[in-house]
Amino acid sequence: PQASAPQSPMASPNAATSQYVDDPRARLTRFFEHHNKEKLVDVDKILEQYAGKETALFAALVKKYGPEPPAPQASAPQSPMASPNAATSQYVDDPRARLTRFFEHHNKEKLVDVDKILEQYAGKETALFAALVKKYGPEPPAPQASAPQ
Repeated sequence: PQASAPQSPMASPNAATSQYVDDPRARLTRFFEHHNKEKLVDVDKILEQYAGKETALFAALVKKYGPEPPAPQASAPQSPMASPNAATSQYVDDPRARLTRFFEHHNKEKLVDVDKILEQYAGKETALFAALVKKYGPEPPAPQASAPQ
């Protein structure tokens, strides 16, 4: 029997092909966007409850809902505007512009509260927009990044 040196997870032959290398928040958000959009508002709370137990969390979710949607393909880091999908990606702009656009479309009276709301939901913007969509309806589309005027 030949003894081999222990390998780090990144050195394992499957590391490069593993499709779930992104952070648990992005992974859980993607999972609920695919399987149960109503749960998007609970992403942060669920991650707190399962801190350090993400493997068990995803195993239970897969058992309940079905397979995880595939992760986006990993590639060289690019700025959002340099991405080939930037023009078609719906929400690449900052949360303030996005929330302003949302309230301009759905509830103009809330425009005065945009900064206060963003302060309350700092770091939890995904949950904020999921709750707003649930309450008001779909998010208005972002203006095209390269649309000719």
